[in-house]
Amino acid sequence: MTDSLASIRAALDRDGDLTLAITGEIDVSNAEAVQRECVKHMEDARRTTLDLGDVRYIDSAGLRVVVALWQHAHAAGGTLHVAAPGDGFVAELLAITGLGEQLLGPERAG
Repeated sequence: MTDSLASIRAALDRDGDLTLAITGEIDVSNAEAVQRECVKHMEDARRTTLDLGDVRYIDSAGLRVVVALWQHAHAAGGTLHVAAPGDGFVAELLAITGLGEQLLGPERAG
């Protein structure tokens, strides 16, 4: 998926592990489309890494997407790990909102 705000690159390895790398912005204007596209890719995955390292902006609608993807993965018996640079905007926002420990893991949430 590529739109004026975000693009998603999906890579599924031989073990069924999926990496979804999102670049750009996730906000109210594209959150539903981003979620829909990610869920389509997650259908064949056992473990998903959501790489948000190149996301330069995310609002509350974008955070809702991240949580919804985490819930989707777990409901399907899989896992979702969020990758975000520790000094980046997304990791800071996840820490501020209290979502960091659950989505990034306790070692990265602080």
